[in-house]
Amino acid sequence: NVTFAGAQTAAVEAGAATAALGDAAKLLGVAPAELGRVLCSRRIEARGDSMTKKLTAAQAADARDAMARALYASLFDWIVQQVNVAMEDRSGSEFSIGVLDIFGFEIFEKNSFEQFCINLVNEKLQQVFIELTLKTEQEEYQREGIQWTPIDYFDNKVICDLVEKKPQGIISYLDESCLLAEATDQKFLDKLHANFAQHPHYEDYMSTKDKTIGHSEFRLKHYAGDVTYHVDGFIEKNKDTLFA
Repeated sequence: NVTFAGAQTAAVEAGAATAALGDAAKLLGVAPAELGRVLCSRRIEARGDSMTKKLTAAQAADARDAMARALYASLFDWIVQQVNVAMEDRSGSEFSIGVLDIFGFEIFEKNSFEQFCINLVNEKLQQVFIELTLKTEQEEYQREGIQWTPIDYFDNKVICDLVEKKPQGIISYLDESCLLAEATDQKFLDKLHANFAQHPHYEDYMSTKDKTIGHSEFRLKHYAGDVTYHVDGFIEKNKDTLFA
């Protein structure tokens, strides 16, 4: 609820925004004025010198959102760590049962950056399952000469590489687009088309002329099924402008 005013030099808006800033500062254990200062400016260091640059209202809003994401990530990691400590088996027993509960793939009528990230996590979990449960176990059976019925499976590493391989995966091109002032979501999609039009697990309208894929969409052929993503908002949602 912290909003900013000022076209060239940002400042926290009076009223409800100032009250929200005070609430956030109290929870963080800092002075409201200090929190407002770091949200509205950035420190630049070069060749041993340090200077402070004022941000515009739009840049301050980006910094606010980046701080919120960083705080959420840190809090989430802390909660997971505390849960792991609380559930740690201190009995010395050699017998235990582990339970893994994960989100399923998300396939909505309109899929955006959030679904892209969630589905990547599921793709990675599937890769771990394949590696540890299917591939490794069957290789061990073969080494030990154990008779078994081979299980055929699709190795989804090709999909994981398509998304996250550096420096030529979808995420790498998205990160690159976030650094370019003139970048747009559509230009990002054009870059994907230029690099992945022939990839067996990537489709867009220009490469397929499939009318079920919009001009601002691309489709990934995940192990769980095809998902069409709308690129509007991808660059903005991927930005991480948490300044020093």
